Amino acid sequence: MLFLERRPLLCRTLQTVGFDPLPFGHPLAVTGRSSQWEALRKRFLKENPVCVVSGLKSDLQVHHVVPFHRDQSLELEWSNLRTVARPYHFLVGHLCDWSAANPDFDAHAAEWRERIARRRRV
Repeated sequence: MLFLERRPLLCRTLQTVGFDPLPFGHPLAVTGRSSQWEALRKRFLKENPVCVVSGLKSDLQVHHVVPFHRDQSLELEWSNLRTVARPYHFLVGHLCDWSAANPDFDAHAAEWRERIARRRRV
């Protein structure tokens, strides 16, 4: 219960440090991935090497727009995948809650990408 009560603090902390693993034993820790997943993931990142949110080219992950835990049939569907840098995967892709899905991910990613591109340096 403490994990759920502290989610806002946890989200801010994870966003700051860019670290967002699922806790050990979390019910969404995924098992049963397709034997083809790892090869497809590597190929996807090779062909899509830039975060759609930030433009970063490092610490990249593959985000499922419709999460694997909601629809396993879309696990290998290329059109369901997006390249996201690790901190933005949790923040934008899952709205700071691994059990959540952001139904407006593409629009939010584009909005943040534009904001980041226009930011003023201090």
